[in-house]
Amino acid sequence: MTGRTVLFLLVASLAVLASFGIAAADVCTGSWKETLTVGTIFSGTANNICYIDGSTEVLKEALDNGTSHLRVMWEFDNVPAGAQSINFYGTRVANTDGDNFQFYYNQDGGSTGTTISGALINKPFAPSGGSTIPLNLTTTQASTIYILLWDTADGIGLDKVTLDRVAIVTQ
Repeated sequence: MTGRTVLFLLVASLAVLASFGIAAADVCTGSWKETLTVGTIFSGTANNICYIDGSTEVLKEALDNGTSHLRVMWEFDNVPAGAQSINFYGTRVANTDGDNFQFYYNQDGGSTGTTISGALINKPFAPSGGSTIPLNLTTTQASTIYILLWDTADGIGLDKVTLDRVAIVTQ
């Protein structure tokens, strides 16, 4: 095949996928793009959370002024323009503090973010393929998006969350 034919087939394939609402782009991150402000890596690395493949990163809360918390942020660079969503696959075991783990996002790398409604890890199982939740954010150019994950309850138990995927999906 000539270069033009391959390019044409690629563009045509992307157009067909887009017409069915299938994501055209998916952006993952690596461990060097992960920042824990409170908590520790119990096992694995952020390099394990690009694909749902059983290779996980487990994060554990730490005590902050006598109260257990987890605060982690991932930086996703060069996210293509379009309607943005998060796709995640994560679990947590039942715990005495009643902790769940809520996702947030921002575009400035700050320590706070906008709640991603419905993006909550609150069970010891996850749906096949993970959960895809809209950020209610549409970008007009390639940009950086920060995803944050925080625990939801105060306590003293050092709870864990297991992540197999955290990615930005652009449509």
